[in-house]
Amino acid sequence: RAGRGMATSSVGNALVWTLAQTLDPSPATRKPAEEQILRWETAPGFCSQLYEITCNPSIDANLRLGAILCFKNVTQKYWRSRAPGAISEEEKNTLRPKLITLLNEEHQLIAKQVAVLLGKLARLDFPHAWPDLVTHVLNAIRQEAQPTLRLRGLWALHCIIGELSSRRLSGNKRQLQEIAPEIFATLQHLWMQGNVFLSSQFPTPTTPPNHTTIMPQDIRIVADIVTLCLKIFRRIIIHGFPSFVHQPDLLTFFASALERLQHLCTAHELPRSQFSAYIEQSIILYQKLFIKVQSAQPISFVPMLQACMYFFHNQIKSLARYKQQGRQPLERALIQSMLFFKNVLQCQHYKPDTDDSLTPSTPYGTPAIPLDSPTMQAAQTLKAFFTPEVVGDFAQTLILNYLVLTPAEMSEWDSDPEEFMQRMGAESWKDNRRPCAEALFSILMQNFSSSITPSVVALLGQILQQERGADPHLILVKEACYTSLGLGYHDLYDAVDLPSLMSNVLVKEMQNPDPRYKFVRRRIAWVIGCWVANFPNTMRHGLYQIVVALVQDQDLVLALTAIDTLKALVDDVNFTAKGFAEFLSPTMAVTMQLLVGGRVHEADTKLRILTFVHVLLEQVGPDIRPYTTTLLLALGELWKANASQNHDMIKSSVLRTLTQLVGALASDPSEFYHVLLPAVQYSTDPASPDAAYLMEDGLGLWSRVLQYAPSPHQGLLDIYPNITRIMQGSVEHLDQVLPIMDGYLMMGHQVFLAQHGQAMADTLYRIMGDLSPKGT
Repeated sequence: RAGRGMATSSVGNALVWTLAQTLDPSPATRKPAEEQILRWETAPGFCSQLYEITCNPSIDANLRLGAILCFKNVTQKYWRSRAPGAISEEEKNTLRPKLITLLNEEHQLIAKQVAVLLGKLARLDFPHAWPDLVTHVLNAIRQEAQPTLRLRGLWALHCIIGELSSRRLSGNKRQLQEIAPEIFATLQHLWMQGNVFLSSQFPTPTTPPNHTTIMPQDIRIVADIVTLCLKIFRRIIIHGFPSFVHQPDLLTFFASALERLQHLCTAHELPRSQFSAYIEQSIILYQKLFIKVQSAQPISFVPMLQACMYFFHNQIKSLARYKQQGRQPLERALIQSMLFFKNVLQCQHYKPDTDDSLTPSTPYGTPAIPLDSPTMQAAQTLKAFFTPEVVGDFAQTLILNYLVLTPAEMSEWDSDPEEFMQRMGAESWKDNRRPCAEALFSILMQNFSSSITPSVVALLGQILQQERGADPHLILVKEACYTSLGLGYHDLYDAVDLPSLMSNVLVKEMQNPDPRYKFVRRRIAWVIGCWVANFPNTMRHGLYQIVVALVQDQDLVLALTAIDTLKALVDDVNFTAKGFAEFLSPTMAVTMQLLVGGRVHEADTKLRILTFVHVLLEQVGPDIRPYTTTLLLALGELWKANASQNHDMIKSSVLRTLTQLVGALASDPSEFYHVLLPAVQYSTDPASPDAAYLMEDGLGLWSRVLQYAPSPHQGLLDIYPNITRIMQGSVEHLDQVLPIMDGYLMMGHQVFLAQHGQAMADTLYRIMGDLSPKGT
């Protein structure tokens, strides 16, 4: 570490002054101060001076916070012994015990940064350079008479365990496993004490309503302590205990945690109080604990599996109860409950390779999994829980309560149709209720189709008997039933005669002009896309007619849904260009109008439409020629509209669509050079700002143009220098460049060689170098 020391008080004062300058909003003042701090970072004693500033209560809190943040940043760069300009071992040995004293810090933001700093240092120093770090932190946590110090210690332990659990070497994992029992025992006692105290403070059904939203300080500290214990439990159990099948303390803890969770759920149903926010947060944390542990250690979790399934199943069914009471459910808790079942049903550790009779050996005499193994116990637990009655009721609960459009979704349909479509199509099942319910329903169908199918068919029959003029809620329930029909199409094929249902019922509903039926119309179009492979060829003309008409609807959600369905119909193996010929003209007209007519604005929506156009070009081939001019105009407008915007994905999609168009026409593309060549020139120019993203697609278009170019057009010859510039940079795109060079030789002959022959020879020489007769 070069530079002069920083031990004098004058230098310390200079550091305080400089830190104050870094907080100045004026860049002219702030930037020189930040540069000075960077120059001081490698000076001996710099971290010691930062520590002195941090622990000095007479200095402004903002400066002390800046000092600890600077300390944290410096240690990340220079605490490692082998780092250039590393902090000396003498200074580190002096600082370590001093940093422990910062656990007494009263200022909350500074204390949290101290905790983060200790976590970062634990990753580097524990246990070899700082073996007693965790012991000091646990001693602080055990100070019952000092609740604030105990809370600060838990913050530090949370950060330390977070850093240690992220280390992946086997030796580092063993180190965490060695300290895990002591940490767990300490926190378990603390957690139980906190729960007893908080339970005595919670409201009861007879407690008068209290509209205060802030808990008293002493109760808030206990609540924070219990919350931090839960967060640390999750990490220490997953990463500190390789298995806890034979750990009675852990099993007892999980039983107590589940009982506590049930108590919190009961308290959540009471009128809101000062504890409501804490109760909701705690429910989420407890459920996350069970979900994460089950996912990380499924075999160890088997003893808790049955009790947790009953709890989470009751949580899922509670939505109907909340609706009846007119109350808002805890959305995140419902999503977590469905995630738990999704993880359990997909867990391979719970699926033994035996038949349904659970025999102890295979037919060939090879021993199977023992009947008393955790895997077999889990399989039997699942079999006992998921009876046909439970599965059927489970499916109906999802359909009637979770797959029904919510008021917020219907409002978004009208106010922001593009965002609605994006949300409905996104695979966000970890964060949103509807996608999670759809994913869980699909998994239930895969595992218990024989039990769910009768329930779905019966529910569908009831809905179809309703009159068309039914109330809005029944319309939404019908839409949800049709959703289940699409999600379970693989397993409902033999039970539902969808072609007959389509001809006799769904076609009429698609023609229903009632504005309330737009939800059903959209869902029917979506179901057609799901069942496309199961419709006979004789029905295709009618399906095209229905879907193409929907594409032309003024409701953007209906139009975009129809685009997706039409893509599925066109991309099907039974599609023929002849059968679609009469629908090609209206399809191209409305698609181009959607693309550049100003109705859609989001990049994701335009990509959705371009994807459909790409598939259509691939399937109809030369039949697209009458609409080529319209398509090129639309693509050109789309390219220009995004020229000044950072929408590289749209430009890339335009290039791929142009490539597909040239291939579909399979003829001389020279009449379209005014669009094709500028796109190739821009996308393959290494100096272009978008070259890194567009180069591959641009070279693909270039190669396709050369494939059908009849003669050496001067515009084609003028863009060849891009090849030279590409190859001067690297050989990354060599596999695409060489066919383009070959295409120029085949097409241009002497005309090409006269202009670019020397450049091509130089490029090839740089690639090949001096080769001996042996090719080396």
